[in-house]
Amino acid sequence: MAQRPSSPRSQLSSLLLGKLGVPEDSLDAVMAEAQEKLTASDAENKLHNRKLYLVIDLDETLVYSKRLEPGATPVGSLIYVRGQPFDMQPRPGLQHFLQMAASSYIVFLYTMGDADYVHAVMNVIDPERQYFRGGMCCWRPTESRQSKSLARVLTEKRMTLVVDDSIDVWAEDLPNLCLTRRFVGDKLDDGLQLLSWQLKLAHRAFYQDVPPEGYSYEATMARAPPSLPNVLRETRGTLLSGCTIALTGVVSDQREEHAEVQPLCVLIRLYGGEYTLNVDAATHLVARRKDGWQRSPKISRALNRIQEGASNFYAVWDHWLLDTLASWQKQSEASYAISLDEERGESPPPTFHDHVAQQLAGIKREHVADDMSDALTSVPLNSGVPLRKRKAPEADDLPHSQIFRT
Repeated sequence: MAQRPSSPRSQLSSLLLGKLGVPEDSLDAVMAEAQEKLTASDAENKLHNRKLYLVIDLDETLVYSKRLEPGATPVGSLIYVRGQPFDMQPRPGLQHFLQMAASSYIVFLYTMGDADYVHAVMNVIDPERQYFRGGMCCWRPTESRQSKSLARVLTEKRMTLVVDDSIDVWAEDLPNLCLTRRFVGDKLDDGLQLLSWQLKLAHRAFYQDVPPEGYSYEATMARAPPSLPNVLRETRGTLLSGCTIALTGVVSDQREEHAEVQPLCVLIRLYGGEYTLNVDAATHLVARRKDGWQRSPKISRALNRIQEGASNFYAVWDHWLLDTLASWQKQSEASYAISLDEERGESPPPTFHDHVAQQLAGIKREHVADDMSDALTSVPLNSGVPLRKRKAPEADDLPHSQIFRT
C-alpha cells in the first residue's frame, strides 16, 4: 500500500517524539537544533551529488481537478476523495517532466490540498512514489491556507527552487520563486516544456563553475557554492530593466506604503523593474480586464497618453506582465495592447484560443525541448498567469483551498 503523504518536518517531529523519546515541552528547542543539523548535512550530500532542491505546487501547476458531475465522463483520470468523484487531468508532459526534475533535483510537493486528496492524486501520477523523494507538505488545520513558507520544508534555502502558479502565497520566499502559467485543463498547454528548460538552466548555472573538489558550505570560500536566488537574479533580473509599471485592477491594495511588500511589486523589482502609482510616471500601465474596466481612470489616462503621442509608453493587459515573469522572456507589448477600439466597445479583443490557433499552427509539442529559447522568442505565451488561484463555485467543491481568487 502506498505511503500516506507527510512533510519532512512532520517526519522529524514523529521521530523525536516517538522513537527518541524527546519530552513534548522540549520538542521545539530540540526540533530547531535537529532541523539545522539535518538541513546542513543534507545540503552537503546534495552538493556532492550535484543536485538541488525543488519545491513544487500541485493544483493548477501539475494537475487540474474538478468535481465530476453525475453522469459526466471524466476528461482525465477518475479519482475519489472521501467517496466523492473528481476528474483529475495531469498537465501535458507530466511524466517526462517529473523524470527530468528527479534526475537533477530532490523534489518536494507543497500543496494546499489535504492528505486525502494528495494521496488520491499521487496514486495516479506517482503510484510507485519515485519522484517526490523529498516529502509532501499538505494542508492541515494547523497550517495557513493563504501562505506557504520554506520554513516548513527541510531544505537549504540557498539551493531551493520553488515552482508555483500563485505569487501571493510565497511572499516570504519570492527570490526563490519560478512562476508558472496556470494550468486549467488545456490539452495544448506547454507549461511543463517551459519549466523543464528553466529547471535545466538553473541547475546548469548553479554548477557551471564547480571546482574539481566540488562545492561545500563547510570549506573555504573558494569552494562555497553560489546562491540559487542570486543565480535566478542573474538569469532574469534585467528583463524589466527600464520598465516603470503602474497597475490597475491587478492587486487589491495599491497604497504606497504597501508597495514595498506587495508580492507582485517585489517580483517586479526582482526582475529589474520599478513600480509606481502614477500613470504619468510609468512606462507601462498593466490592467486586468474586469466589469466596467472602460471606466477606469488609469486606463483612460493611459490611452490619452498614447493618443497624445507619448513615446515608450504602453497600456497592456496583465497577461503581458505575467507571461514575462513566467517565461523569463520579455513579451512583445503589441500582442497584449489595450486598444482605443476596445475601450469604445467597437471590436472585441482576440481570445486566448485565437492566439493559440495562430501561434501553434505547425508546431509539434511531443517532446520537451532541451533549449526553449527559439520557441519562446517566436511564440508569445499569451495564456495568462493569474496572481491568485480561482475561487471554487461552492465551498465544498474541491478538497483543497480555492480561496485565492477574488
